[in-house]
Amino acid sequence: MLSVYGSTLVGIDARLVSVELDISNGLPSFNIVGLPDLSVKESRERVRSAIKNSGYTFPKKRIVVNLAPASLKKEGSVLDLPIAAAIVQHTLGVEADLSNFIFAGELSLRGDVKGITGVVSIGFLAREMDKVLVIPGENSDEAGIIEGLRYIPIKRLSEVVEIISGERSPHVGALSELEGELPDYPVDWSDIVGHIAVKRALEVAASGMHNVIMVGSPGSGKSMLAKALASILPPMTPQEILEVTKIYSVAGKLEGGLVLLRPFRSPHHTTSDVALCGGGVGLKPGEITLAHCGVLFLDEMPEFKRNVLEALRQPLEDGYIVVSRSSGTVTYPAKFMLVGAMNPCPYGEFDRCSSRDINRYFSRISAPLLDRIDIQLVVNRVPAKDMRKEAGTSTEPSETVRRRVKKVHEIQRKRFSGSGIMYNSMMTERDVKKFCPLEGDAKDLLDEAFEKMRLSMRAYTRVIKVARTIADMRGADIIGLNDIAEALDYRKMDVLIWKV
Repeated sequence: MLSVYGSTLVGIDARLVSVELDISNGLPSFNIVGLPDLSVKESRERVRSAIKNSGYTFPKKRIVVNLAPASLKKEGSVLDLPIAAAIVQHTLGVEADLSNFIFAGELSLRGDVKGITGVVSIGFLAREMDKVLVIPGENSDEAGIIEGLRYIPIKRLSEVVEIISGERSPHVGALSELEGELPDYPVDWSDIVGHIAVKRALEVAASGMHNVIMVGSPGSGKSMLAKALASILPPMTPQEILEVTKIYSVAGKLEGGLVLLRPFRSPHHTTSDVALCGGGVGLKPGEITLAHCGVLFLDEMPEFKRNVLEALRQPLEDGYIVVSRSSGTVTYPAKFMLVGAMNPCPYGEFDRCSSRDINRYFSRISAPLLDRIDIQLVVNRVPAKDMRKEAGTSTEPSETVRRRVKKVHEIQRKRFSGSGIMYNSMMTERDVKKFCPLEGDAKDLLDEAFEKMRLSMRAYTRVIKVARTIADMRGADIIGLNDIAEALDYRKMDVLIWKV
């Protein structure tokens, strides 16, 4: 009996799979056991044709392949290569120890080794277990970004013989630069004319990675402001870069090397809950996971289906999402900054909307979801006199604002060092009590607003988190009266709904 190692993906992490081969006399058959899905079972035909078309003899015996552990469901075509490698080794009769390798790749009928998804995750597994990773040549760039990973890229099944005989030396991955100049964004902060108060609020949101919703008439600049917000977010930390790169590798969206730019995802309002949360064939990550460490922008937010919006509640609170389907259950990271945009009513203008219209339109976003949005803004039209000003001359460029935001991020990382928390928006109730001391008059104002604005306990806590960020922006250790007042001013929708 022969055994080689392969892998399978569970969420964004790879798990080791032992591919055990037993070939015995009897009626010719080829069976794969060990909880394989349909695509793994289909590998029997791909492996048989690939071996024959590569010039090797396929055994006309009873073949049983066991994928251990049997309790772990195996998905995808990534196990084609280890199954074929074990059969080829048996056919050639070579006594070689392949326990130092992990094979991962899909086979074509001609014997070509085709690219796969999730190579970054498999690479981290191979490095952790100190094994050499054998992968398709198409995925060589992905493996090369993992520092210290030993890997061998191959293009055809016949090259496995060179590995078995010890003729191929592995490459060694070298970590790419994790920091560098950010590219030019489509919308720069200086391109936004007017909206001084809104831009201040968005800078606060970026500084603490707080969720935002903007309410305004069509054409008031909500979408442009959301795109400009992405340009003031600082570069990701090395840990964030590796996490996002793993996600995009698993999703098959990794183009070349590391993902250095914070994700900005903007799904259409017709998006389904599966596309947003993840799932489908192979339990792929959804939009909220692809937005991890970045921005998820929902334009025309009330036009999304109710069940789609409600699916955001748990990941906004926990920072991860559990996707349960009939094919299995996986957990994906989902620490993203939600930015929503909406009109005040179906007619688009506040002065054209009755109280009933506004109430009905706002009710499409449930109170529990709205409670999880820290900053709520009203975006008014820019006056004609401001529109005549030349864009790029009225405000600071994104680079200047980004430097300020980066300093606030550094304050938070120092404060929360070792706790697993990165930003103020991620604080728990216990963290708020520990890290958010309030001056006496600030606490009095917050308590008074709690009664008059009919805030929930969650909204009460989130006001303090925003105030903590505002205090950090001015370098203060204690949250003051003005910090609480500004944070309360960012609860516009609570006031609007209460008034109408």
